[in-house]
Amino acid sequence: MNNIQSFCNPYPEGLFWHILKEHQIHFAMDGGAFVGAFAKDLLLAKPECRFVVCYEPLPENVVELTRCIDHRLIIRPVALSDRPGKQTFHAPNRLAASHNGWPKGCSFD
Repeated sequence: MNNIQSFCNPYPEGLFWHILKEHQIHFAMDGGAFVGAFAKDLLLAKPECRFVVCYEPLPENVVELTRCIDHRLIIRPVALSDRPGKQTFHAPNRLAASHNGWPKGCSFD
């Protein structure tokens, strides 16, 4: 890493992960969990974490989330909002084929 990179990003693993190293985490929420990459990484990095609640509204992503066998992962197949009640959820287009390495059928932005 050169001096410019070091100055611009003093935390190669990212500031969030740097902060996590300094604290015990017992509970976390992952809003828009996609297929659970963040939640799985967190559970691996922080064994003291008792559970992570993943909120993911897209059914095909929920299927991928349920393949995680860690009992500390709690899946809620709903979208989050800034208002109570029911809203119309506009899902992104689905892929007919693999694109950018994502599994066939996954949603994308």
